[in-house]
Amino acid sequence: MNDTDANSEAEDFRVQDSLPVLLNWCTNKGVELHSVEVLSRDGQRGLYAKTDINAGDCIVSIPRQSAIIANIADESPPNFYELGGLSKEFWQSAAWEARLAVVLLDECARGKDSPFYEYIMTLPRDPWCALWAFEKLGGALVSKQLQPYHMHSVAREYRDHVKHTLVLLRKALPKAKHSLVTLERYSWANAICQSRGFGIPVVGTIANHNRFTKGSSPSHFQKRDEVVPIRYALFPGLDMANHSVHCQTSFKYDADADIYRVHTGTNFAAGEQVFLSYGSKSNDDLMFFYSFVEGNNPANTVKLPDFREWILDLGHEYSQKDSDWDAKLEVLQKNHLTQPAKSHVFELDKVPDELMLAVRIAVASNEDLSKLKKDIEEQPDCRHKPVGLNNELDAWHAIDVKCQALLAEAGDFTEDQQESLTKMFSKRPCSAVWRWGEEGSDGEVMYKYERQTVLSVTSDRVRHFARISSAVGRVCTVLMPPSQSLLKADLFTGMDDTETSGVFKFAIPPDDINLTS
Repeated sequence: MNDTDANSEAEDFRVQDSLPVLLNWCTNKGVELHSVEVLSRDGQRGLYAKTDINAGDCIVSIPRQSAIIANIADESPPNFYELGGLSKEFWQSAAWEARLAVVLLDECARGKDSPFYEYIMTLPRDPWCALWAFEKLGGALVSKQLQPYHMHSVAREYRDHVKHTLVLLRKALPKAKHSLVTLERYSWANAICQSRGFGIPVVGTIANHNRFTKGSSPSHFQKRDEVVPIRYALFPGLDMANHSVHCQTSFKYDADADIYRVHTGTNFAAGEQVFLSYGSKSNDDLMFFYSFVEGNNPANTVKLPDFREWILDLGHEYSQKDSDWDAKLEVLQKNHLTQPAKSHVFELDKVPDELMLAVRIAVASNEDLSKLKKDIEEQPDCRHKPVGLNNELDAWHAIDVKCQALLAEAGDFTEDQQESLTKMFSKRPCSAVWRWGEEGSDGEVMYKYERQTVLSVTSDRVRHFARISSAVGRVCTVLMPPSQSLLKADLFTGMDDTETSGVFKFAIPPDDINLTS
């Protein structure tokens, strides 16, 4: 989505030259930009407010026929112009990005006969994302850049997934069509659709749009949006808008006019850049598919490297004999917590339930393990309930140790990097471009900082819970104030409590809350 031209001077010229072509095409096709205009500033396209825009205003209207659409509900492929003969089996099994990529490739193959020809010609020739960087720069260079953040295996996994999909696609087409779907062409179309594809809500409803769905993509990328689209589309004009998680966006399909209308839930002053929200996306998602990173990202996560090995090591460490370990392994496997492909993350706002359950089992004593096993079997809905104080303290300690190890592994920031961070976070919203093949770019520095923030907050959270619980002699968690400052443990001694699913949350008058520095 962010059309950065840092990777080539030729791309810089192409962006500047293609913008009038794109705008003219949009006008001819009935795409209306309401109170916004597309501008290219600092090598990046974006939508900018021509006048003041209020929350609820419609900013873009796009006729359905002016969008490239793939219908996920269809069991058979559409009537392609150039890729006819595609098997029904492939279409039914293909993920949304594969379907939309095939529709895009069919329009590309039509050349000037396609009604989308001018639009396609304005799309970036190099959609810089992890997949495209693999093809252009080589796997070794990309893996080296991602390895410090344990994302290199995810990149390889996704590249293998795309190649496998291409093999299936070619098998599903007549041999005469194979030249139209080479690895380079399909990788390009896939990258375009992943970074620019919008999920279309059910006809007549309003919903926050979703720009990435799990489909058959790597297990690390988890979709957090609640709305499940039934169609995905490339919307010319709208795909010029850049992202901010702090800006609300909604779609509505006007069936009578056969037009999609996009409304903003945010106020913008004249001259300001108008942002959309791509949905709840971690910086892993943004870096991997869009090649930028967002600061103060509430949806950010940190992938746990070698999660399976960590849990198994914990289980050994907290087991006095082999039979104890065998019992833990049985419970872990029965709950599908040690599958090799299973991916877990630390989240900014909580320790995920499944991760916490795995750690509880790994550090459990024989008595606690028996209780955990019984609770899970008899009350599946309560499988995430704490089993006891000592078990919870051990689990929190294990998570704290893991966070500290990952923080130590990342290292400190240099003075230059600290200055760059100060400048980047002075902007609102703040984001930075991740430059593939260039170590230490602003995007990478911000990515590292946001990653360390998740680890530090998680470490502070479990330490805080441990202090409170130790002080009152039972498992209790207290919601953190917005400032993320920690509440003093001695404040809760002797206070009334209310039990909720085995976890104690204290109701404290705001005036009585003391914050530590």
